[in-house]
Amino acid sequence: MTMNEPVEDGSTESTNNARIDGIVEQTRADLGSGHVSDLVEVLRQRLSDAGITVTDEQLHALAGETDQQADS
Repeated sequence: MTMNEPVEDGSTESTNNARIDGIVEQTRADLGSGHVSDLVEVLRQRLSDAGITVTDEQLHALAGETDQQADS
């Protein structure tokens, strides 16, 4: 299969958002099972391993979101 049309603007953003959601979901599961001791550092490493760059502000927002959802 070949692509004959240009890639739509923003298509990589949605792909990154889906990847980030997956990483957050996995980290949430690991947090709930006690396999994560430093949430921010684990998220930072997993995002980096996936080639995703986020600001410290975004990282802490994701960590806060993950921590809150793990508590529910």
